[in-house]
Amino acid sequence: MLQVFSSILAISYIVRISKHLSLRTSWYISPIIIFPFLTSIYKNTFISFILNPEFNNFSLNGLNNLITQWFNGNSTSLFLIGLLFFAEKVTLPSLSFSVLLELFFIFTGSTIFLLKIFGFVNGLPIIIGLLLSLVIHFLKRNRQIIHTISHFLKRLKSYSNSKSKNLIFKFKGNKEFIRFLSGASFFFVIVFNTINIVDIKFITSSHILRMLFFVAIFILLLSKSSSVNKKILINYIPIIVLYSSISLTTFLNTNVTNISITNFNLNCITSIAFLPLLEYLYVLYYGLKSKINLNLISVKFQKFLLIPKVSVFILILCYASYILTSA
Repeated sequence: MLQVFSSILAISYIVRISKHLSLRTSWYISPIIIFPFLTSIYKNTFISFILNPEFNNFSLNGLNNLITQWFNGNSTSLFLIGLLFFAEKVTLPSLSFSVLLELFFIFTGSTIFLLKIFGFVNGLPIIIGLLLSLVIHFLKRNRQIIHTISHFLKRLKSYSNSKSKNLIFKFKGNKEFIRFLSGASFFFVIVFNTINIVDIKFITSSHILRMLFFVAIFILLLSKSSSVNKKILINYIPIIVLYSSISLTTFLNTNVTNISITNFNLNCITSIAFLPLLEYLYVLYYGLKSKINLNLISVKFQKFLLIPKVSVFILILCYASYILTSA
């Protein structure tokens, strides 16, 4: 029963992440983040496939493997999906209390899971990274937090005193309560679902370099030193802290047995490191589009607006081929 519930919860979080990414920018940003995350379980990387494409062995084995690995109800896949959700959320400038409460549940459940699978020494850097990124967002709302907690508890009490039909009606239309339920469910499943727990490989040095590359390009684009750009960079401190902690896990690794035969690895979280850069590029793209629509620059540049959409379409086709040729 817990495995089925874990699968449903994992799917719901993937859908929510995809929806959030689309709302923050556009629909074609979402697959750039989600696809690399899900396909991180394959032995052959997407870059290797692009450099040496093979279109001879098309089958559904790769797709079946992807679905089976991520949505078979094990705690490991749910933890990694929860980690992606946590990372996506802390990249936002500020978070509401209901989101912070959900992230707190994810943090608590993830802490127990990390101690269980990595041990204290190897799991501590990620735990500290999760905690610090969460604390930074809590401190941003320190003036409102007490009032918000009081208001939330009053609403929760009013729900418990309502009739069941009225409660269900309010629950369906209340994002705060859905976040609370999702976070509490994540904690419950992570802690009590001990069936089919799979090991996780640490992030590799090549993926650490990729994250550094993405962050370096992003900072380079913000190097105009305007006050707005400084504020943008400050908003990404929580996720930078989280990246650093995940990287430290590799350098401080004392567990030799982590080099085990497993498809799950922390390389999957590299995809979210691309988000700040993508968001900034999207802002530049949207600014160019607005200027063209207002006839502030030549209409000839309108052809450049098709490049991102065509590129994402080609990317989706390449990823489809990649999945269908991966055993």
